Amino acid sequence: SGGVRDTADLLVLPATGGWLAQTSNSSRQLNDLFFLPNGRHGVVVGNSGEVLATYDAGDTWVRWNSGTVFNLNAVWFVSDSTGWAVGGNGTALKSTTGGRTWSLVATGSSDNLMDVFFTDALHGWIVGSNGVTLRTVDGGANWDKQYISVNTLNGVAFAGLADGWAAGNGGVIYGTHDGGASWYVVQP
Repeated sequence: SGGVRDTADLLVLPATGGWLAQTSNSSRQLNDLFFLPNGRHGVVVGNSGEVLATYDAGDTWVRWNSGTVFNLNAVWFVSDSTGWAVGGNGTALKSTTGGRTWSLVATGSSDNLMDVFFTDALHGWIVGSNGVTLRTVDGGANWDKQYISVNTLNGVAFAGLADGWAAGNGGVIYGTHDGGASWYVVQP
């Protein structure tokens, strides 16, 4: 400009925001995922018992054998090593190896299990078809089963050991103030 010239170096960096596509190397439908607080270790579950894990924030995914052919609908980890996956025909799996190996856990339910949530290593809840709710207070050694609705329950969450919610088909929302021993309809 005005007969004066200069040079400048320009460094172009990739975008820091937004979503990035990652390759899972799976052709199966993936239904849920859970990432541990470190943001690097994650586990994905899907149809036909698919379990994938990443240890580098999703740059690479490893397939682990779940030991089931039933669809897996949800996954939840309570620590770096201990996690749960639930799915079709009452399938409940527990891993104590960060998702590398899984063991079938008897819950007493043959309903399709849609979601799982644990507040700590001992206290957990599972919801599913036919309004089934399952709860454990001993790390999955025993499960209490109730049918609180005729509708499939698709999600469950707790804010501590007492207060929790389950939501499902038909717009139903149920709440509990006693850790899932009893449930009430949440009115809109």
